[in-house]
Amino acid sequence: MSTGIRAEKEVVLTRVLRHPPARVFAAWTRAEQIQHWLTPEPDTRITAQVDCREGGEFGFTFHDANGTVSRVGGRYLVVRPPERLVFTWTWLASDAPAGAPPGAVPLDAVGVETLVIVDFAPRADGTLLTITHQRFKTDAEVLRHRAGWTAALDQLPSYLDAHPGEER
Repeated sequence: MSTGIRAEKEVVLTRVLRHPPARVFAAWTRAEQIQHWLTPEPDTRITAQVDCREGGEFGFTFHDANGTVSRVGGRYLVVRPPERLVFTWTWLASDAPAGAPPGAVPLDAVGVETLVIVDFAPRADGTLLTITHQRFKTDAEVLRHRAGWTAALDQLPSYLDAHPGEER
């Protein structure tokens, strides 16, 4: 695994997965699969609505253990199975329950559209997955998203291992 923060305020993460690109691509594009692994922490639940086609939209709602509910939405710009996904990523809201600390998403990040590029390169032993998340306005957002993507990617191999035949 390699991670990096570049001067352009972007996050680049790579993982080598022992599953073929079509299997990994499916885990990124099917709501029923995304809901099992794409969370910033294992105790966070996610509900997903996905229309994975160019111009289609998605919406994710994250339910943290402390009761905070955060919502993100976006639009698919490139859908090229099983090679590449490009989509926008916009935090829509982060609401903490009464008396709890403020939501996980800072107010200055809500409504800011960023760009995510996910490449699925075939390898003899599986897939080289590369995520590039761009267009951040602050270093704090870079660090927050790097941590969130890292935690989600840490959960992906276990999900793929437990559900080996779910390419559709």
